[in-house]
Parts: sequence; C-alpha cells; structure tokens
Amino acid sequence: GEGAAREVAMEALRAREADAVPLGKDGLVAHLGAREALGDEAGRALDLALELAGRGARVGVATGRTRVRLSRPVGELVDRAAAFAREAQPGQVMADATTTELTRGRFELQHRGGGSALVKGPLLARRTETSGGAPFVGREAELAQMLASYERCTDDHTPVVVSCSGPPGIGKTRMRREVLTRIVTTLTTPRLVVVRCESFGRAQPFGVAAEALRGLLGLPKGVPAADAARALDQRFGDTVRGADDPGREQVARLLAGELLATTQGGRDALWIAMTDMLLRASAREPVAVVVEDIQWADPPSVRWLDHVVGRAVGRALWLLVLARPSFWRDHPRAFMGRDHARLELRPISRRATRAIARAVLGERGQDEQVLERIAAQAAGSPLFAEELARLAATGRGAAQTPTIEAAIQVSIDALDPTLRDAVGRFSVFGLSAWVPGLSALGVVEPPAVLRQLAAAEVVVEHADSRFAGADEWAFKHALVREVAYASLEPADRAELHGQAARWLAAVGEDAAVVARHHELGGQLAEAGVQWERAARQALAASALPDALTMAEQSLGFASSPPESFARALLLDEAYTRLDARSSERETAVRALAENVYDAASEVQAAGARARYDDDRGADAHIAERLLEVRQRAGLLGLLDEEVKASAALATRLAYAGRLPEAEAEAAHLLSLAERRGAQAAAVEAWQCLAIVRHTRGELLSALDARRNAARAAAAAGLRVREATLTINVGFALSTIGARHEARAAIEQGLATAQSIGSAGVQQLGRMVLLGWAALFGSDAALDVALAEPRAEADSAAGGGWVPHDRLTLGVLFYRGVELLRGALPADAPRALSLLRVAASAYRDTGMRDLLPVALGEWAEAERRCGDADRSIALAREAAELIEAGAPSLLNEAPVYLALHDALVDSRPREARDAIARAMPPLRRRLAGLGGSSYALPF
Repeated sequence: GEGAAREVAMEALRAREADAVPLGKDGLVAHLGAREALGDEAGRALDLALELAGRGARVGVATGRTRVRLSRPVGELVDRAAAFAREAQPGQVMADATTTELTRGRFELQHRGGGSALVKGPLLARRTETSGGAPFVGREAELAQMLASYERCTDDHTPVVVSCSGPPGIGKTRMRREVLTRIVTTLTTPRLVVVRCESFGRAQPFGVAAEALRGLLGLPKGVPAADAARALDQRFGDTVRGADDPGREQVARLLAGELLATTQGGRDALWIAMTDMLLRASAREPVAVVVEDIQWADPPSVRWLDHVVGRAVGRALWLLVLARPSFWRDHPRAFMGRDHARLELRPISRRATRAIARAVLGERGQDEQVLERIAAQAAGSPLFAEELARLAATGRGAAQTPTIEAAIQVSIDALDPTLRDAVGRFSVFGLSAWVPGLSALGVVEPPAVLRQLAAAEVVVEHADSRFAGADEWAFKHALVREVAYASLEPADRAELHGQAARWLAAVGEDAAVVARHHELGGQLAEAGVQWERAARQALAASALPDALTMAEQSLGFASSPPESFARALLLDEAYTRLDARSSERETAVRALAENVYDAASEVQAAGARARYDDDRGADAHIAERLLEVRQRAGLLGLLDEEVKASAALATRLAYAGRLPEAEAEAAHLLSLAERRGAQAAAVEAWQCLAIVRHTRGELLSALDARRNAARAAAAAGLRVREATLTINVGFALSTIGARHEARAAIEQGLATAQSIGSAGVQQLGRMVLLGWAALFGSDAALDVALAEPRAEADSAAGGGWVPHDRLTLGVLFYRGVELLRGALPADAPRALSLLRVAASAYRDTGMRDLLPVALGEWAEAERRCGDADRSIALAREAAELIEAGAPSLLNEAPVYLALHDALVDSRPREARDAIARAMPPLRRRLAGLGGSSYALPF
C-alpha cells in the first residue's frame, strides 16, 4: 500500500537485515544477503514474505544473484519477483523454483508449472543454526572445493564435473543443498536442473537424460509428444529444423515417454539432438545439472552425461553427481579425461558430530556424557548422529540402536499407526511418491498425512513434480525408505506394487518402471507386456544389454505362440547387435523355432537359424540355406528378412572366394535399395563389393566401393555405420600410401563417432589412427588421441592374457610396429613382446588376412633383439602364407624386407631372392591402382 503502511513495512524489513526500497506507486523491493550472504537467505525471505502476506500484501519471492541498486531496483531477478507478486492474490506468497528447492522440507507448497509454487506456510519450527535442521559442520574443505570448481566453470566458460561419493548417511544430500544455496546467493546464478534417480528407473534407457531435459524445459512426465515438440521449438527454435527433423521427433517421443521411432539411425539422431539441446542451453547461460543417487541411473544416461561434458568446450556447464561407492565399481571409467573434481566424503570428526547432536538436543545438549555417547556411536555419520540425538531428545534409548537403520526403525515405530502405515505405502513407490498415487494405494487424506510426516522429519516436499498436477514428496533419506519398505509384509507389499503399477502406467511412467512394479506385484502377464514395450524402447535407443535383459523377461512371461515369437525376435535382434556369435543367442533362435505359427514366422525362424550358424561358422551348407530364406522372404513380402538373408549370403560368398556369385547377390541388394527403398541394403552391397574387388587386387575399385558404402550409410541415417565405414576408408588409403587423405578420413570418422557418443567406434578409430602413426610416423598433435591405446598396449607388454578380438590385437600390433620403427634401442624388446602376442593370437584364431604381415613384423623384432634364426623362420612362414594365396589386408612389403634383412649378412643370394619374391604381390597391388594418382606414392 501507499504512505505510512509501506514505510512501516520497509522499516520492519530493515530491522530484519533486509535492504528495502519503494517500487512504483504501491510496491516495495527487499534484498537479503546484498551486504553479506549467510546462506539462509531463501528461507528468511519466505519467513518475511509470509509475515507481509499476513497483512494482506501480494508477495513474490525470487532467489539469485543480481546487481543491487537501492536507488533504482531493476534487473531480471526483481522483474521475476514482481511478476509473481502481480500474479498472487492478496495474502498470498508466490516463489520461484530456486527458492522452493533451497527451502525444501520447510514450507507447505502448492506447486505450479515450471517449479514455482504458492507458499502456504511453514511446515517446521524455525531452526536458528541452519536452513535444513542440524548444523552444517565438518565439511568446510569439501564445500570450498566444490564452490571453486563452479567458479572455474563460470569464469572460464569450461565444463566441469564434480562427483561427491560416500556411503549412505555420510552427508551427500546435505552437501548438495549447502553448495546450491551458496551458488545461487553469492555466485553467478545458473539454470538449475535437479534429477533424482530411483532404483526402479535404472532399467529405462535414457530415463535420467529425459528427466534432465524435461527439467531444462520445465515439462512434467506424461506430457504428449506434440506438447513436448512445441516446448522444444519455443526453447530451441534453431536446434530442431522443422517437423521432419528426426532428432526433434525422437526427443519429443523420449520426453513424452512414447516408444522411440525404430527407423535406421534413430538412436544417433536422438543422441545428437539431446546433446545439442544441452550445449545450446549452456552457451546462453550457465547450466548446473545435479544428479542425485547416480548409482541408480541407467547406463546410457551416464554415458550421455559423460559425452556431453566432453563436448561442452567453451560453455559453462557444471555437473554435480552424488553417488554411493558402488557407482565407481560399475562405471570405473566415468568422466575419465574430463575436468573432474572427485570428492569422497569421509566420516566427520567427533567434534563435528557433537555439534550436530548438541543442536538437535537443544536444552538437553549440555549433557557431555550424552554427547560423547552419540559421537562414539555415530562413528562420523552425520545422519546417524542426527537420528541418535533425535531419539535422545525424546527420551528414547539411543544405546539400544547399534546401527543407523535401527535408529530409523525406532523413529518410524514411534509414529502414530496411521502415519506408520502411510510410510510403508509411500515406500512402495521408491524414494518419491505423489499425492494422487498415495490415494490410489489407500492413504486417506494424503496432504494432511504428508504434512505430519514432514513435521516428523520423515519426508520433504519437492519444489517440482515429475507428473503434472501431482504434488511430489520424497523420503528425507534413502535409508528411511529402505527401512520402511523392509517392514512391509510380503503379501501387502505385492498388493501395493500392483496398485502402484496401475497408477504409474496411467500417468505415463516409463515402461520398465511399470513392468518392475507389476512383477513385484505378481502380475506376470501385465509385466510381460510392459517388459516387451521397454525392450523395444531399449533397442531403439541402442541400449543393447538392457534390451537383452528386458526381452528375456518379456519372453518368460509370454502366454501364446505369436506373443512368444514376437518377443523371441526382440531377443534375437538384441543378441545379434550385441554379440552375434554368443552361445546364449541359441535361446532366442530355439524359441523362434518352437513358436512358429504361420508361413511368415517359419521363414523368419529359418533365417535366424541360418544367420546364427553363419556367424558361428557351424555349417558348410549355410549359403544354400540363406538363399532359400531370401527367396521365400521375397515371395512373402518380408523385406527386412530378405535384406538380412541377402546381406549374410553376399558376405559369405565373398569370403569363400565365390566372387561372381557374391557380385550377383550384391546386385540383388542394390536392386532392393532402389526398388523397395531398403537403404541399409545398399550399405551391405557396397561392403560386399569392396571385399570382392580387394580380393581380386582391384584396389582402386575396392576403395570406391568402401566410399560408396560410407555414403549409403550416411544417406540411410546410419551414423554408427557411417563412422565405421569412413574409418575403414582411411585404413584402406593408408595401405596404399595415401598419407594425408588417409588421416583426414580416419579423423572424419572419429569426429562422427564422437558426435554420436559411440565408444566402440571411437576405439576402432583410435586403433586405425595408431596404425597410421606406425606407418607414416607419429605427430605430436595425435598424442592426446593415441594416449589411451598406447597405454593399453604398453600395459600388455609385460605379459598376461589379452582378449583375442581384432580391436585389442590391432592395438597391440600397431603399437609394436610403432615402437619397432622408433629410434630407441630399448624399444625393441617391448615391440617384440607386443608383436609376439598379436601374431600368435592371429595364428591361433585363424585371422589369415592379418597374419602374414604380423609374422613379418615379429620376425624383424626378433632380428633386432639378436635371434637371427627365429627371425628367418618367422619371415619364411609369412612369405609362404602369401605365396599360398592367403589374402592380406596390409601391404606385403614388410614380410619380404624382414626376410631380406635376416638373410643379408649370412646368405646374400637368398636375401636377393627375397626381394624378387616380393615383386608379384606388390605388382598386383600396383596394377590394382590402375594408373591413378595413388600409384606413384605406393
């Protein structure tokens, strides 16, 4: 109001250490923490706001950092608070998301969109020591380190990861609250996104990533895909390029919880679009993403967070993750190579423990014996100290509670029976529950019950909710939930899980979460339906281990042949993409055969069996079987099955040396691509033609086929295949001496792999780049990219078993060649060790296309280490393999040079013959270059 009333209000605010000035005709602005920030400004602001509202004022509260001009109160923060005040009714307080997040658990809130809320009153009596209950003590050094990392992020515009890990009850959540309070009140205010992981959500691919993006957009869960797409366009209009952009569609589907499109390259488009969103947001303003309990996050989301931090160069992106120690066992390489401040919280000191107990005990906190007993029993756990002190304050025996779980159980047992029952029902949902959901589980008048539980410091209210129109509450600590859940009777627990599943499915919860609740509720048919849906989502997201697990679950709950067949197909696809030769894939192939129910399913089952036998090399008549499947699939119009059978047949024929037949099958694939729009068929066709032409010595033509395969993959949106094939083009160019062009192609493929977060293709690219460095000489600019493969190879040089896959052996082989080409004599024994391991493994596993040159390099290493006889024997073995027709992917020259150098001192005539023997294979390669610009360098 005007005049005296406003002056009285301003004087009252100034008396409470607020800087208050008039605003407009009848308003005022008050700043807290402008002169000295203490960290409790958000809570004090709401206390003062409620007092003003009690006098009939409309009050808006916003928290952040701003320049304070008392003579002229302006700025984004003031504008935001003023907008809330205009929206409020007389006697109401409206607060922004940052304020409600920082005061979580202290006030009763009525949530609105975007995290803002109507503040209805205090839930707890005010505590003078801190804004969150017990005092924050014993963590000053860790807090300073976290704040310093945030300042470095915003000042230098560089991405920073901070991880805070420790066992339950050690103080991770409190640390998060304290650091955010200080950031928003004393440092540059970020766009804040808080994600809380649940153990139930671990199986949902990109579930945590979706929560982060929803937080960035202010969207609840269950919003329709059309609304999510509109929100994307409003926030990131230039990120998604029109309604036809596959990334826009995939992100909208993910945010809406709908099945992702299963089109080729859909996962890559999703990954790129999600990354682009967060990068653009952090380019506009600092962004702080907080992930609580990341040990329960789904692995694809963890990889995406790691990836996006690596891509956010020049951007103020700050990622804070709170984790139990198990996270590092499951993800030992997470955030490796990032600007990462890793904090491991240790037990606090006895002095700090006593301070917590004294504050909670209040008047009873002067009893030194009680304080010392609590400090000794808590063993440095802040939460245990708080729970023990709470028991002692109420006269209950803390000495009979040897563990923190026991202390929590005593607190829960002391609740009114109605409240105790509600706590058990709440725990069925997990860490968080929602007012309508609790009603569905039989809690009477949930708002009133939750307020009482908040007063008892069992639960706290979230500033925002995952589901629209459903206030969200959470247990104060995960241990409280675990104790409450364990107290439920098994029959009650199963019934409640079934009720929870139905409510969660109705509000749009992820299929994997709903499936788990159905399963725990004993509703196996419903669980199977949801697991199948979750498996399809995981396949579309290329989360293959998750897809495999979910498909197996859904297959186990199938009740009819068509249902079983459909789910077995999902399982076979997951195995095929993860490890086509796995013996466990037999489960899926056999299930397909056992559940055939019509002509189409019979062909699909036969095709799966033939391709599995082909991948294992288990049958000499596979080509004929694949041809039959391809022909029958064509007659029945099963395009996908026809392409799969034809691609497998073409590759098999090419490697078997049946080159005309392989060319004919490649032509069939190209025809399917042109006539039927099967773009993936073109990729398979050109790859087959590359093998055929390379085998014939038509190197230039084979190179063109490889390039066409990469182009076809790009046209089909197959970004992983595109990256792989582009790297393979670089490899082929390196074998013919095209130094600069080869490096450019390898680095282009690596860049594509990095943009889509494909760790496997990045490993392939680094292996091929190491081969380039071994052949042409290293470049200091490559040292960072090659540090990891070099270190892996060097660690293997000391001996021990190594996996016999092409990628691992390729790293060892190329590192050995690189060391062999080096100038240091001490490198020769290390090179010998690596080359011996690689060549022996190539010999044992029958990798004849790499074996001859590997033996030649091993022979040269033996010569340099003084064993001439061994060198001659190895080089002769390699030359005889080549002359017997073994196909070599690599230039054969090192084989004959090694043989020459081993013989030249003792047997010069044989040494001269070795060079003559080298001419036919090298002339074949030269002829294959057909007088092109590559011929002379070769």
